[in-house]
Amino acid sequence: MRKIRAMSISDLDEIDSLEQEIFKQSSWTKEDYLNELQNNPFAFYFVVEQDNVIVGYAGLAIAYENAEILTIATHPDYRRQNIAKMMMDYMISQVIQANCLSFSLEVRQSNIPAIALYESYGFKKVAKRPNYYLDGESADLMIKEMGEKYDFIASN
Repeated sequence: MRKIRAMSISDLDEIDSLEQEIFKQSSWTKEDYLNELQNNPFAFYFVVEQDNVIVGYAGLAIAYENAEILTIATHPDYRRQNIAKMMMDYMISQVIQANCLSFSLEVRQSNIPAIALYESYGFKKVAKRPNYYLDGESADLMIKEMGEKYDFIASN
């Protein structure tokens, strides 16, 4: 049975190992995750666990009316088992609860399966981030408009 829970410091060795396996040239280090867990009040990191194995993990930042996916990854041995969809569903529910107006992410231009997943959730490509990744690959900035949630006060 799979469950979602908050990422803990005790998960960081396993996360670091997965990060290096999945992304090869990851810019996220164990120390980065530790810093985020301890010092970023706007971010929430979580894992998907199955049989005491971390099969997916993600980070979500929510600041006022904006949300951003900071990272999302599925264990290579558990791909095509709807784990990414489970994480996206969870993040969308958090973004809705926070009354965010927009939800954004950056994705490698070559990551066709991820782009298809994000598009299925209503994300649209809005800009290109040249040389975004350490290996020089560019990223697409994708945004999902969440709808108007606030009553703004007009000034006189």
